[in-house]
Amino acid sequence: MIKQSEPVLEFNIPELNKYEMVLLIARRARQINAARVNLQKRYNIPLIEKDKPTNFAIQEITTDKIGYEYVKTTVEEEPVKEIKKF
Repeated sequence: MIKQSEPVLEFNIPELNKYEMVLLIARRARQINAARVNLQKRYNIPLIEKDKPTNFAIQEITTDKIGYEYVKTTVEEEPVKEIKKF
C-alpha cells in the first residue's frame, strides 16, 4: 500500500488558485536566478547559494515583500499577471 506523503511546504494565497500560484512563484524564481547569474558574470566570482531561487520566491510572496496584479492589455486578450515590488 502506498502512503500519501506530507506536503513539503504548505501555504495559501486566498486570491490565487494553485495553478496561478505556481506560475507566480516560477516567474519570480526565474527573475531571481537571472539576477544571480548577472551578478556572477559582472563580478566574475562564484556566489554561494544558500537556498534555491524557488524558496526565495515563495518566501517573498508569502511575506508580502512582492505582489502581483492583473494587467489587461486589450479587451480580447487574457489578463496577464505582472510581479511588482512593494
